[in-house]
Amino acid sequence: MIRVKRAIEGLTVVALGCILLANTLGVLSWEVWASVFALWPLLIVALGLDIVGRGLGRDGIRVAASLVVFGGLVYAAVVTAAGGGVLPPERTPSGAVEEFAFREPASSSIMRGIAVVRGGAGRVTVRAGDALASASGRSPFVPVFDVARDDGVARVEASLGSHPWVWAGRAPDAELEVALSRDVPWDLAIEAGAGQLVADFQDLRLSKVRIDTGVSESTVMFGEPDGAVPVEINAGVSSLTLRFPKTSSFTVAIEGALASSEGEGVTGPDGSDGAKTYRHGDPSHATVTTSLSRPG
Repeated sequence: MIRVKRAIEGLTVVALGCILLANTLGVLSWEVWASVFALWPLLIVALGLDIVGRGLGRDGIRVAASLVVFGGLVYAAVVTAAGGGVLPPERTPSGAVEEFAFREPASSSIMRGIAVVRGGAGRVTVRAGDALASASGRSPFVPVFDVARDDGVARVEASLGSHPWVWAGRAPDAELEVALSRDVPWDLAIEAGAGQLVADFQDLRLSKVRIDTGVSESTVMFGEPDGAVPVEINAGVSSLTLRFPKTSSFTVAIEGALASSEGEGVTGPDGSDGAKTYRHGDPSHATVTTSLSRPG
């Protein structure tokens, strides 16, 4: 067991070196260290476990102490790389749920859009709109709305203010509604978190879609595509409904363990390695309802 403990301590040093290397190469933000330092109580937990292990003569407990430190370091790095952080999100000045609204006017110079929508606990809606981008809703955290224009490309980020995959307290009243210009083709990523997602793509021009969601209920409505549109949905949901238009053919890949499916005019599943592929070619409005869970 002592050898295992030393091996884990060696891996911890290796992880520190890898994070510093990623910082130097610009792969990982230096903000990771704020997340690492925010987890300093884990050092006390590890020290306590080590003392208990020494007192009882149990090397297994001392190994657990080393695992606590290593696990905290890896967690901070992974969460930071995913765009979040372990620090508490900034709350509104009143500390209560407050309404917000942002709007970026449309521009004929924008030929392409890249949008990232992040929701936490609550309802997230994404739809088409007249402005280049807008975001409205209510949240107990300070929302994020950022638009950058560069050489005909618009980059949009909208968030409820807390990262979807980091627990920041319950916020059942939080809502985020994002509208993107129907005149611009969008490369869209949605991180929905826990709650409800309604993605109405019927009037949106899409070039690529990725949805990461852990919500209990999701509805995604597709419109007529401009050519082939790759769609990737990584879901840990209990219910996912996909609605297709009357005449177009779609291929939607869902990663996860599929329990059941319903839908007229839909064939599948097929694929491998847990990927389920659906092809819709029937000239009728089709709805696919699936029950998914992350593989154990």
